[in-house]
Amino acid sequence: MVAVVAGWLASPTVTSWVVAGAAGAAVVAGAALIIRWAWMWRHRRRWLRPLHLAAHEVAQVDRRRAPHQWLEVAPDRSRAVLALPAGFPAEDRDKQRLAAIASAKLGMEDAQPQWRLAGPKPQLMLLPSPAPPPVRVTLPDIRTHLERAKADELVWGIGKQGRVVKSSLSGDSPHVGLSMGSGAGKSVSIRGLLTPMLYRGCIGLILDVKMISHQWATALPNVAIVRRPHEIHAALLWLQREAMRRNEVALAGSDIEGNVNAVVGPRLIVVCEELNATMSTLKAFWRQERNGDKSLPSRSPALDALDFVNLTGRQVLMNLIYMGQRLSVKAIGGDGDARESIGVVALGRYKPPAWKMLAADFPMPPPSLRPGRIQVVSDEVRECQAPFLSAREARALATAGDVAPLPAGMPGARVVPGTVVPAVDAAPDLGVSHGTGTLLPPRVTLREWAESGASALSVGALRKASQRPGFPDRAGVRGMAGEWLAAELAEWEAMRR
Repeated sequence: MVAVVAGWLASPTVTSWVVAGAAGAAVVAGAALIIRWAWMWRHRRRWLRPLHLAAHEVAQVDRRRAPHQWLEVAPDRSRAVLALPAGFPAEDRDKQRLAAIASAKLGMEDAQPQWRLAGPKPQLMLLPSPAPPPVRVTLPDIRTHLERAKADELVWGIGKQGRVVKSSLSGDSPHVGLSMGSGAGKSVSIRGLLTPMLYRGCIGLILDVKMISHQWATALPNVAIVRRPHEIHAALLWLQREAMRRNEVALAGSDIEGNVNAVVGPRLIVVCEELNATMSTLKAFWRQERNGDKSLPSRSPALDALDFVNLTGRQVLMNLIYMGQRLSVKAIGGDGDARESIGVVALGRYKPPAWKMLAADFPMPPPSLRPGRIQVVSDEVRECQAPFLSAREARALATAGDVAPLPAGMPGARVVPGTVVPAVDAAPDLGVSHGTGTLLPPRVTLREWAESGASALSVGALRKASQRPGFPDRAGVRGMAGEWLAAELAEWEAMRR
């Protein structure tokens, strides 16, 4: 204080700056200490205390002892040290039990225990697996495992210790979910899941509200893609009718034990892309279609159809893959019962609220920013790297095995130009109809091609593109307009995308 007064008398300006700087430094230091104390309190409450309560008896530590006095856990849980009492037994049973408890409470998959039992201060140190999931998984890396997988198995990727992470659509869960933040690789992960199923004789239906997420599957003979609101609406209603048809076939061919002996059709994998946006789009579409007509239900019949397939599709080989940045009840249509049938969930770039919502029974592992790095949660948590297949690899694999044809009249299915299929009603019982059912003729004008929705380009853009190299040659003239073969335009569109 004397120095401050003396300095003030000698040079008030300099002293003021020094005092202000010291006060600022003290405020910053105090704030840092408060933040550190708050973090340590949260860290101890979230990880150290639960571990203490679960392990103190096996470790022979007094329950009244403060957890931080014998437990040390790294902030990212990549390392943990348990300081044990001098009398801790060295029996293998006790050691295995303590290591298993600590690994489970800290969410450390395949943690490697290192024991130091000699001397007066024994301890257990848990370290990460020496063989984490690979940084990148390509088709050659996983091709053998895809070949060996059963017909109902989804191959998620390669996990720790080089183990393949799989789940069964028959045994584990009929439907699965992907809750992954932006940039986590949802679409690429789906490509790696769906393509092997197509290779094994399944068929696919992709609800792609983002329009361009699954261009790799365009025009494949065993995949249908619907993108626009009325197309997705109609496709979901078709799914409900298909589920009812399959259940009728199953009923006719089942025994007294309920075993289905009839062939209901190939396994149908439905990919519900970006559900957070899809649900909003479907609800807005139905409000527009309903247009205040109180004789029509307020809830979109497409959402009811999706719930119906969710609850009745397992035994008739209809499986749903739900996808969203945050797979909440609202994202899957607002039905909590429907989400209960999702027994396997993959999470990537997740945050604590999402983990707590979908995997509250397990400690949350540290999230990774690496695209394709996911945590597959079923009755356990398994970290893995999802395979990356290029578009060309995916198309080749999808058509290299048992290619199952799509049912006639399936919305979004590839058709032969010039054919006619039955009209698809958006809501046949409610009088709302979309489309005439008549497909494009073999030859079309650029205006017809653009207005049909087959191209994302406008008429003007197509006309400019027709002047560039690589565009299909004109097949004829109709009046003042040129004509092109629809099949050649479709091939050009696929190559352009």
